[in-house]
Amino acid sequence: MSDTNPNELDLSADKMYPLATSILWCAVCVPRAWATARIESEVNSTNPAGTSNGWVVGADAEDTDDCPDDPKRIHVRLWC
Repeated sequence: MSDTNPNELDLSADKMYPLATSILWCAVCVPRAWATARIESEVNSTNPAGTSNGWVVGADAEDTDDCPDDPKRIHVRLWC
């Protein structure tokens, strides 16, 4: 998963955009209406973590934030 520049995205699309990736976490921009299970499924299908649990949406409040470019989207951090 490569880092993505949000200014180059069609944020109206019903899809996930990767924002950043590290060894232990990744961040994505997704529609606000997406459930946790869908976010995890999309991330794990495009970028498998290689761990038994795969990528999991963080449980802390700072793991989810409003998208600064579109109020209908959120930024979510996932951990492996």
